[in-house]
Amino acid sequence: MKSQITHDSPTSFLNSLLEDAPETLPILRQSCIQVLNLTEDSRSSAGDVGDVIMRDQALMANVIKIANSAAFHTRVPVKTPTHAVAIIGFDVIRAMTVGSQLIEQADAYGANTKCLKHLLARALVAGTHAQEMGNAMNFGEPGFLFTNAMLYSLGDLILALCRPEFSEQLETIRQQDPDSIPKAELALLGRPLRTIAAAMARHWHLPDTLITLLDKKPVWPATKPTSEQQIMEGIVQAANALSYTLLNPTAKGQGDILNNLIEKFLPPYGFSFDQLKQISTKAFLKTSEMAKVINIESHHLTPVIDQDQPTIHFQPLNQLTQAIQHALNPEEHPPETLEEPDSVTPPATRPAPTSDHLLFDFTLQAMKIREASTLTLPWPGKHCMPLTDLSEYSWPS
Repeated sequence: MKSQITHDSPTSFLNSLLEDAPETLPILRQSCIQVLNLTEDSRSSAGDVGDVIMRDQALMANVIKIANSAAFHTRVPVKTPTHAVAIIGFDVIRAMTVGSQLIEQADAYGANTKCLKHLLARALVAGTHAQEMGNAMNFGEPGFLFTNAMLYSLGDLILALCRPEFSEQLETIRQQDPDSIPKAELALLGRPLRTIAAAMARHWHLPDTLITLLDKKPVWPATKPTSEQQIMEGIVQAANALSYTLLNPTAKGQGDILNNLIEKFLPPYGFSFDQLKQISTKAFLKTSEMAKVINIESHHLTPVIDQDQPTIHFQPLNQLTQAIQHALNPEEHPPETLEEPDSVTPPATRPAPTSDHLLFDFTLQAMKIREASTLTLPWPGKHCMPLTDLSEYSWPS
């Protein structure tokens, strides 16, 4: 296991990571970076990505293995990386490429694998949320949203690998006092975590769109966004906020975060709360399938309920959490049913009218007719005849 390097000042944290690389940083293989760039380009084909994967034996073996797994229900054996990419899709390829490499290197850096998998699950949930939002808005490249939303939490992932003690401290603060996170990041790291993430992205030559996102301080748009860049920035920010909130619904301040998102994100982007619920359900189901192929256990996708404060008081958050729990485990979490108020009583039912004609009575009951006198039938020599008169008519035997 590689030894961890200590530093005298938190301000030296970023410089030490970059200057002492690769000893202090996990290495994204060149094939990984090429895959990320290709899968973000709409002009790329499965063959283009397959050619890159073919030059990385370990990556090729994993991709083909995943494509042949039960998760993708292939009818014929997959033998080439191009065929595998066509079956798996660019989204899973991106997630698997980054996620599997980080998990592989966790032990070498003394990281908590469980914590890293939880962070990767959160990143995947953010990515799938962004993609589902893009689909709902008919965004040109929803896969582009997936990549940027997933890697937006790059700083958390790097910290979990290189400084797991800092990662755990920040995670505890985020759950107990989220408003103090900016000060905590400065105290521990010497600068905001997102600026460290941007430096890491540059170091790894990740896409420029991601670097631009990480460099900017997130701000909700006051009006409907018009450019693709503005749409992407808002969706990525919202997807990551949702990801954390829905996985930690009872943590301090999460109701306020969701309420802020409902007020400041949904209106400009034209989403209703019901649409948000559908998006979140689809996102968690899709993430569940992705997590299987990179060995992230299902419990990392289950909303964490604080047993000391198990009640979610903000009803929209409670509704979203229950919808997700039911989607992931329908047998354990049946959908919530709304009970009728005690004061509401069913209206009294009136018995169907009776007559001397049993067949006539049966017909009225079968047709659920309460007042036979209100119904009429056309009749020769008359404009119409009341149905009650018809019951008195002497039918020929």
